[in-house]
Amino acid sequence: DNQEYDIDIFSRDGKMIYAGDIRSEKEAVIQQALLQLHILKCSESLRDEMSRKVRSIVDGYGARRIANVLKRILEIGSFYEFADDEIETGGGNFVNWIQKIRDGKEMSLWNSGRTAIEAAVIDIEKRYPEIPKTCLLPSYTCRTVVIPFIRHNWRLFFYDIDEKLSVNAEILASKVEAVQPSVLLAHTYYGTDTLATVRKLISKFQKEKKLIFIEDMTQSLFLLEKNISQADYLVGSLRKWLNTPDGGFCISDRKLDIADSGEYTEYIQAKTDAQRRKRNYLDGDVYGSKQDFLSINNHAESLLYQATDLYSISDMAKAGLQTFDMDRIKARRRDNAEILEKGIQTLTDITPVITLNEGESPLYYPVYTENRDGLQTYLAERDIFAPVLWDVPVEVTEKMSAQTQYIYDHILALPCDHRYDDKDMYRIINCLKSYKGE
Repeated sequence: DNQEYDIDIFSRDGKMIYAGDIRSEKEAVIQQALLQLHILKCSESLRDEMSRKVRSIVDGYGARRIANVLKRILEIGSFYEFADDEIETGGGNFVNWIQKIRDGKEMSLWNSGRTAIEAAVIDIEKRYPEIPKTCLLPSYTCRTVVIPFIRHNWRLFFYDIDEKLSVNAEILASKVEAVQPSVLLAHTYYGTDTLATVRKLISKFQKEKKLIFIEDMTQSLFLLEKNISQADYLVGSLRKWLNTPDGGFCISDRKLDIADSGEYTEYIQAKTDAQRRKRNYLDGDVYGSKQDFLSINNHAESLLYQATDLYSISDMAKAGLQTFDMDRIKARRRDNAEILEKGIQTLTDITPVITLNEGESPLYYPVYTENRDGLQTYLAERDIFAPVLWDVPVEVTEKMSAQTQYIYDHILALPCDHRYDDKDMYRIINCLKSYKGE
C-alpha cells in the first residue's frame, strides 16, 4: 500500500512504466513487465526521455535538503523569515489588541520605530513652535532614536542608566533642573517597567515644567496592556516583534497631521526577498545559500537606516497586523523567558539583567557576561544568534557613566521569541553551561 503514492507520481507523464499490482494479478504483471522491458530495450529515445523526466524530480540533492531541514531545527535567532502562505491564526490580532488598550488615543502606523519617533518630533514642533528644541535622552539607547532629533536640529543631553537598566530619581531630577529640556525620552527595557521608580517624578515634571514625555516601548510592547505610561507620545517598532517586513507606531492624544511619503518600496522588496529566501533555505532549498539572504537583509537594513523620508507602514505589514495572535505570542515569549531566567540562575559567569514581573513579556532576555564577544561567537558557532543591543551612539560616547559603559560592553540579548519552544530554550541553557569563557 505504501507504494501507491509512488505509482501515481512516477507513472504520471511517462516518467516510469507501471506494470500492474502483482498482489492480485501476478502472471499479468510479469507479462506486462517483459513486454515493456522489450519496448525499452528497442527504443533508446524512449529511455532517454524517461531518464530526463525522472531527473527533473530527482536531482541528487536529497541529503542536502534533509541537512537544511535539520539546520532549521537547530537555528535560533536572527531576523524573521516568512513565506507568502504563512499566516497566523486565532483571535487577538494586533488591531483588535491595540484597540482595547488605546484608551481613546490616536495611533499612526509608520515603517519603523525611528520614523514613529520622527513623526512625534515633527508633531511637537508644529504643536509647540515656541519651545526650545532641547531633549534629554537615556545614555543607553540606539542611534536610530537619536537621529530624528539630530535631523531636526535639537540640542541633546543624556542621563545615566544603571546596570539594572533603571533610572535614579535624584540623578534624573538633577539633570532636568540643569538642562531644562522641553522633551524627555525614555525606554522601558526588555519587557520590564524599568521606569517604575521615576514615573511619578516624570508626571510631576509634565505638570509643573510642561515637559513633553516620549516613551519608547520598542523592547516592551506588551507593557501597553498595563496602561502604566503617562507619556504624551508612545512610540515603538513592530517589525522587531512580528514577521512583518516593516512597522512602527506612534500613539498620542490626537491624530498626527503629518504627510507621509507612502510605503518604502525599495526597502520592502529587499526585506521580503531576504525573508522569503531565509524561509526557503530553512525549508531545505538547495539552490540558495545562507550568505544570499544575509547579504540581501544587510542591504535592506542599510536602505532603512539611510532613509530620510517619512514612510508609512506597507500594505503587506498592515494586512499582517490583522492576523497576529497577540495573546499566543505574549504567552510563548513569556514561557521562553522564564525558562531562560530559571536556567541562568544556575550559572556563575553569566548574570541576568532583569527580573521578570507578573505579566511581562520581553523582546529578548538580556544577560551580562565578562567576555561578551566570546560568548556571542560561541553561541553563533552553535547556531544560536544573540544580538548586542546596542553599539554606543557617537553622541553618547563621552557623556556616560562607568555603569552605562558597562552595559554597552557586557550585555547580550538571548532570543526568546515565539518562533521557539521549551526545547530551544533548554538548548540555549545547555550551550551557556558548556561555555568556558574562551
